[in-house]
Order: sequence, then C-alpha cells, then structure tokens
Amino acid sequence: MLDIGCGDNKKVDLGLDARRTRSVDIVADARMLPSKNESIDHVYSSNTIEHFSHLEVGIVVVEWVRILKKGGVIEILCPDLRARAFLFFLSSSWQNVRNIYGGQDYTGNYQRCGFSFFAS
Repeated sequence: MLDIGCGDNKKVDLGLDARRTRSVDIVADARMLPSKNESIDHVYSSNTIEHFSHLEVGIVVVEWVRILKKGGVIEILCPDLRARAFLFFLSSSWQNVRNIYGGQDYTGNYQRCGFSFFAS
C-alpha cells in the first residue's frame, strides 16, 4: 500500500511525499511516480489531491491509476470545499481561511482546487 502525500502522517507502510519528513520513504512528485505500471495493490491519498491545479487533477489521477494493479484499490480523501466555505461564512476566522487555502507554511502547502460531495 502506498500513501501519496503522506507528509508527517503516514497511514501505511510506504509513504511518498514531495518533501522529506520523518514519515516519508520516497521523495518524489506525485505527478510522476517512480513506480512501475501495475505495481501497487492499494493507493491511498488523504488531503493531497487539492494541492494540484484543477487543470492537473485528471492527469494526476491517471498517473496514480497507472501504478495500480488490476483489481487494486485507489482511495482518495479530500476536504469538502463547500463545507469549509460554509464554516468561513459562519465564522470568518483565520483558521477557517487556512482550512480553505492551506497552512502555507512551506512550499506547496496550499490548496489549488476544491471538491464537494453532491448527492444525486
């Protein structure tokens, strides 16, 4: 199992991130994974996909699927932009600004796009 964008909070055995932290096993750009095609059985990513431009998201997901074994699982978690915007509407605090735009305390720690759940 590979945790893409793990930062300091690796959830599985193998963690990948663009910057070196104590949890990172592989330092690499998540847009160009250093893995062979169909080599990983489970791709997990939490709070990473929103750090890519909305123009890149499709390309990034295709890259993550490229390394996934046939029948494998891809699990992508991200913040709900609509919920975060609503919290900002209720309380326009700096914490709620950071929740929308990222902590911005190091290069790349900012959200470039957002996603929301829509029930049909």
